[in-house]
Amino acid sequence: MTSEARTHLFRIRRHLVVAAAVLVATACILASTPAHAQQVVVHDPEGDAEFYDIATVTVQHRTERVRFKIHAYDRTPYGYHVKIDTPGGKPWKYVVLWAAYTPHKVWVQNRKQYRSGSGSRCQLRTAGEPTTRDVTFSVPVRCFKKPNRLRAKAKGWDDEAGFTDHTRWTGWARRG
Repeated sequence: MTSEARTHLFRIRRHLVVAAAVLVATACILASTPAHAQQVVVHDPEGDAEFYDIATVTVQHRTERVRFKIHAYDRTPYGYHVKIDTPGGKPWKYVVLWAAYTPHKVWVQNRKQYRSGSGSRCQLRTAGEPTTRDVTFSVPVRCFKKPNRLRAKAKGWDDEAGFTDHTRWTGWARRG
């Protein structure tokens, strides 16, 4: 082997060693980074409801909790019913209920409890202070039997008019 070939082989090895070190360092950084919750948002068109018009529903599926944020174009209604769907079976399995009368509480009901109007799976004091246009609350994943992914759609509720606006389903949010 000529000295020129040896020099060329040495350079290739050096580049391979540097590339391998970079790959190992990148893999270590990615492995040590905590998983982030997946966040999905559904946008609802403005003007599709006379009042209490929902603008967006944001769902953040964390390891232990699912966080919801509902933003309205004009003002927050008297309540929200957020249907929760998990993979398999019927199109929705749970409903999270929030009401302006008890703004710091939310209730989770399964489909049967919601339809009969009795009982709840979870009653929680997790809602943040609502603003004129935003409501934020979170629910333990255990209230939904710890699914790896879920999606949601919201309905606004008014005491006089009934359901005022509703959104489409969000995309599927995977647990972070």
